[in-house]
Amino acid sequence: MTWSLVCAVMVALDPWALLQAGFWLSFVSVGMFFEMAQRICQAQTLGRPAFGAVVHSFCESTG
Repeated sequence: MTWSLVCAVMVALDPWALLQAGFWLSFVSVGMFFEMAQRICQAQTLGRPAFGAVVHSFCESTG
């Protein structure tokens, strides 16, 4: 839902954005970062230490 809303806003601001490779590459890379962060936070909650204090503070701030 959030991704669709962001995409709709981008298309409203710049209709030609969908035709640019950079638009799609940035969406995919941000999605990968969010997925990795979610997996790291899940691994940390299962008792496996991930990357220390930085990851812990990130997981706490994102819920």
